[in-house]
Amino acid sequence: MEAKVTSFRINRNLAVVQLVTAGQGHCDFITAARAMHEGKIDIREVNEAGSVNTALVVNRGGELVLLTDADILTGAKQTRVVNTSILLAPHSTTAIPVSCVEQGRWGFTAPGFSPADYTAPSALRAAKMEQVRSNMRTRGGRHADQGEIWARVGEYQAQFRVPSATGSLADIFEGKKETFDGFLAPFTPDPAANGMGVFIGGTLVCVDVFNRADVFREYFPKLVRGAALEAFPRPAEAKALQEAEARFTVLDTLDRLQAAERETFPGVGVGEEERFAAGGMTASALRHGGAMVHLTALKLEAAGRRAASRQRPPRM
Repeated sequence: MEAKVTSFRINRNLAVVQLVTAGQGHCDFITAARAMHEGKIDIREVNEAGSVNTALVVNRGGELVLLTDADILTGAKQTRVVNTSILLAPHSTTAIPVSCVEQGRWGFTAPGFSPADYTAPSALRAAKMEQVRSNMRTRGGRHADQGEIWARVGEYQAQFRVPSATGSLADIFEGKKETFDGFLAPFTPDPAANGMGVFIGGTLVCVDVFNRADVFREYFPKLVRGAALEAFPRPAEAKALQEAEARFTVLDTLDRLQAAERETFPGVGVGEEERFAAGGMTASALRHGGAMVHLTALKLEAAGRRAASRQRPPRM
């Protein structure tokens, strides 16, 4: 993928590389958060009874609307994370696949959903993406392992010692808002950038690239908050990540992903989903009309790493 790094920022063990890629601006759409704010879409339970792994989106407007696999939806009967990136057609009603990140609530706090100001952390996204990929191959659906998702939320709560009556991911972000805001103060979006790579320590854990710089700027603060949830509790590395190494790693990863063999599936809304893997990362790309709308690549955990992490005491 033709790309150029525009900036590098690091604070303790969290580093962010921002970049510009070729071929921007070839798909006209708005984000779901903007569409909800402007009253153009409603996201709600599928019916009064609800369904844990499905939500309903009514797009009343005449524009394409983007949801990403990182998006968190709060309210309704429980907080959810979207399972895959989706481009909603104008004037459409679409059932979308979601997973619950609030185990202990099943009752309305609001008639519908609202967008969160943070995204799901990368390890949760990576596990969910691999589960969805496997499900698409074997069953043709996009469901994730709900028990695994709940277990991961529980691990984050244990790390931060944040009480939550409903086991909600949202309570961690709310409880640590001031801490995260201070930690993330050095990170601001580059006006020209349309993508980013996130490092925790010396490991590239996440890459997100969008079709347009304005969409990236909208997602940037949400994505870095999601990164903070995983980066902040970890001890600082003995040797700080160097800018030259970070730049090379991001660009090399994009080249590897570009060359990877892909599986293509019809999108949940319009367009196509591509699923692929390279360099220890699982990836997906949402495309429409020949343009890449959203690319995400997420670091897969090493075998046994998560089981071992459960045995370690919480770190602060």
